[in-house]
Amino acid sequence: MKRNLSYNYISPILILGSLWGLFEATIGWVMHLVHFKNTSLILYPIAALLMSIAIRKTGKSSAALGVAAVASAIKLTNLFYGTVPAYWVINPALSILLEGVSVFFVYRILNNLFSKSTRLTAMAESFVILFFVQILFTFWRIFSNAYISENPNVLSNNYDQLFGTDALVSLYKLSVLFILTYLIRNVRMDKFNIKLSWSLFLCVIAICVNQII
Repeated sequence: MKRNLSYNYISPILILGSLWGLFEATIGWVMHLVHFKNTSLILYPIAALLMSIAIRKTGKSSAALGVAAVASAIKLTNLFYGTVPAYWVINPALSILLEGVSVFFVYRILNNLFSKSTRLTAMAESFVILFFVQILFTFWRIFSNAYISENPNVLSNNYDQLFGTDALVSLYKLSVLFILTYLIRNVRMDKFNIKLSWSLFLCVIAICVNQII
């Protein structure tokens, strides 16, 4: 029973979450190096794919939360390094967790996506969830920036662009999830079995890379 649990749930979550953390550390570092501001446009499809694989493998939408929790925990290890401000670590880690929460709820809805009678409803509900989570993180980011800069004007300077930008981002994320749901819904994952020891090893590698870069 324990062996099946590690193969079917814990190990996939750990290895996919570690991969997410590894991509965040490497691709994210390159994007910042070249001053590419919309890093999430590149990283989100990767994160969504990893969470989608976890859900497909385990058969549980809660796997998205597990994958996001692992990736977020890897990101938070930078707090122990002490060379960067805490908010540079906390904000991305929180964003990762919120992505996991949104995918958890959206995938529960997207199960009805391919039924003609519920397709529009599923799409609308999924968009609302993604938009709400996006707004939530944007508000957090604005308030944290205002607190850090000790400048209350930071709040008012961002409201005018808030809803439009977040709506577009939410539509982009919904499109990514829709495509992934369609592509992997019939993919067999029974051969995707990774030993827990290898998953732990990759997690350690991801943490080390995260500290070095």
